[in-house]
Amino acid sequence: MESSTTLPLVEINHAGTVTVDIAAHAMCTGGGSITEFAPAENRPAATDRVSPRGIDTPTIAGLFDSCGWSAAGWRTALKNPPQWLEHALVMRGRKGKGGAARWDPVKLATGLRTEKKVPLTAIDKIFRSPPLADWMSEWENARSYLDAPA
Repeated sequence: MESSTTLPLVEINHAGTVTVDIAAHAMCTGGGSITEFAPAENRPAATDRVSPRGIDTPTIAGLFDSCGWSAAGWRTALKNPPQWLEHALVMRGRKGKGGAARWDPVKLATGLRTEKKVPLTAIDKIFRSPPLADWMSEWENARSYLDAPA
């Protein structure tokens, strides 16, 4: 058998964590590296892991506290989300440490605006907080559609 058919390049465990086996990739591509053109400081270590996109339930509850619901209200609502929040679910949760569901904050915020009529200024304030810095441009793009006249 060829190594490219027997070596796992990507592994996704039960928690949704993705591991890329850089050494196996190099073997499958004739010795090339997926990062060979990246500057040394940007090259991942062979053990780097990429988390699934999304933010866990406790963090979402804290960030969106008093925006639609209290933090406790968010935790309750996200355990059994209403239909308008289902589209924001990135990964279902599981019991145990680190098993919280993960949510797309932009889709969640869009639902808040359209379903709960939360003011855009309140949502903007949430996206200016450091945990959501990486989501700001995506939010601004979504917001532009929410601002558009009907």
